[in-house]
Order: sequence, then structure tokens, then C-alpha cells
Amino acid sequence: MMAIGKYMVVITFIWVGFILGISFMEAPLKFRAPLVDLRIGLSIVDVLYSIHLTK
Repeated sequence: MMAIGKYMVVITFIWVGFILGISFMEAPLKFRAPLVDLRIGLSIVDVLYSIHLTK
């Protein structure tokens, strides 16, 4: 039973790391694109977070 708890902690940290990594890598790149304005950039954020939070 303790092994399952340890695996769940590891999986949680990996998932949080993926979310933070994607957030910090894609945000600056998204707003540097020449044709992406603030409205389009924020709509991309909405789509990405809705995908990440539903899985």
C-alpha cells in the first residue's frame, strides 16, 4: 500500500513539472511570434490549460 502512495507522489511531481515546463517555455515564444497579438495569445493559453486540466 505504501508503494502505491510513493508512485502517486512521483507521478504528481512529474505531471506538475510537465505543466510548469510547458508554461514557461511556450509563453515567451508565443508572444514573440510576429502575427500573434495579445487576444490570440490568451486564447491559446485557454486552449492549452483546458487540455491539460481535463486529462
